[in-house]
Amino acid sequence: MQCNCLYSVCRFKTNVWIALFSFVGNYFVTHVFFYVLDCAYTIPPGYELNRVALVFYFMTHAYFMTYHMFATLILRRLNPTSYFTKAIVVFAMAYSTAFMEAFSIQHFPHYVSLSPYVTCFL
Repeated sequence: MQCNCLYSVCRFKTNVWIALFSFVGNYFVTHVFFYVLDCAYTIPPGYELNRVALVFYFMTHAYFMTYHMFATLILRRLNPTSYFTKAIVVFAMAYSTAFMEAFSIQHFPHYVSLSPYVTCFL
C-alpha cells in the first residue's frame, strides 16, 4: 500500500531541504560574500534579518529550486557515462549559474559596491 502523506512526497522533502539550506546560507554565510566582494545592501531598517534583506530568503529558495530542477533534467537527459564527462557537465552548469547570478545581482537597486576596484561584475 502506497502512502500519499505529505512528508513522503519528494517535492515536499526537496522544498524543506532547500528552505533550510537557503536560510542557513543567507543567515550565516552571506557575510562572507559581503566581506570578500566589499559590498553591501542598502535595505531600509525593518526589512532585513541579520543584515540580509528578507526578500533574499525567498529569492534564494526559488533560485535553488530552479537550479536543482535544471541540473536534474540536464544530467538525466545527457546521462554522462564517465565521471570525467559528468564532472565537466557539472562544472559548466555551476560556472554558468554563478555567472548569471552575479550578472543579475548587479542590477538590484539596493546593491552597492564599497570598493573602488569592484565596480560591477562585468
